[in-house]
Amino acid sequence: MDRNHYERITQILRQTDQHDPRMVAHAFRELRALGTHARNNGYADSYPATVPHTTIQADQIHPPLDGDYIEPMLAPSRLLVLPDTPDVDAGDTSNQVDLEFSAGGGWLIGWRGIAVDFTPGAGAAGRFESAAMAVRMFLNDGEELITNGRAADFAPFLTIFGESVSMTPILRRVDVKDTLHCLFRNLQPAGGSTLRPFVTFAYWREKYPGVC
Repeated sequence: MDRNHYERITQILRQTDQHDPRMVAHAFRELRALGTHARNNGYADSYPATVPHTTIQADQIHPPLDGDYIEPMLAPSRLLVLPDTPDVDAGDTSNQVDLEFSAGGGWLIGWRGIAVDFTPGAGAAGRFESAAMAVRMFLNDGEELITNGRAADFAPFLTIFGESVSMTPILRRVDVKDTLHCLFRNLQPAGGSTLRPFVTFAYWREKYPGVC
């Protein structure tokens, strides 16, 4: 292995000491690529003792540096739906609906919500229903996901999810001990139609400890 190769490894190892997780992840990808190149060219075990050590130990890197690795796409491993879809009368707020993460620790990476009017003769869900149905969400004992800058609040579906059929991206780490609590409010004045909310979450379960 030539000296330029060693110098590049040294530069990459310095990057792993930085606090920016994106730069650290990029550095690890480069190290894996260099390790694969070295292994394929027959000198994977010929690194000199002069290569400086990084503060991150080799056994803390998962998958291992010298293993084959495919960078995962940030795509859901499953979809999670709320266990209840309450009917909410005009001007009312629903009972609390809880979502547990018994599938294991991971990340919420997207969410999608629609509101449907089940009144006989009503049309398909659209802009009006999305504007009239609002949601409040919080984790565990009160970590609010929706606020007005001063306190917890309800936000209309239209402002969160828009009108696209795609998932709206979010990024929130959850564990098996966490519970997401949801409340729904029908913002129509008394006499308006009853609405039923449906919310789905894109969930990416961690396959290895500490990998995001």
